[in-house]
Amino acid sequence: MSISDAGESRQAPRRLARHDVCLNVNLSLFDSQAPTADTLKQQFILYGTTHDLSDSGVAVIITNVKIDKRFFDEAHLLPLTLFLPNGQVKMEISPVRWNLLDAIQPENGFFMGAKLSSISEDQRALLRQYFDTTQ
Repeated sequence: MSISDAGESRQAPRRLARHDVCLNVNLSLFDSQAPTADTLKQQFILYGTTHDLSDSGVAVIITNVKIDKRFFDEAHLLPLTLFLPNGQVKMEISPVRWNLLDAIQPENGFFMGAKLSSISEDQRALLRQYFDTTQ
């Protein structure tokens, strides 16, 4: 599936938007077979950008990292910080689809579409305020 094909399952209108993000992950993103205790202790921050976003989801591009494809076979909640002009928005996302940016060189990174699984009311208000100013 290409990035442009990713919109088929969208439930809310999305806006193309390029903003910085920080995605907090553990070792299982890189090696899903890593021992569980070690996997949960090793925390990493990946930096990327948004491709698009909506009230219910976000698509991010994370470059220069090679992931274990098996990571996306299971459900995960990932803390994400979105840097908008009106402030930082913290949320938890659940990946729903992904693909490599380059199948020949998987270390170039990946595209991930995710739904917003958890966001506080004050953080959602910041997100809506951003949407209101970009219409």
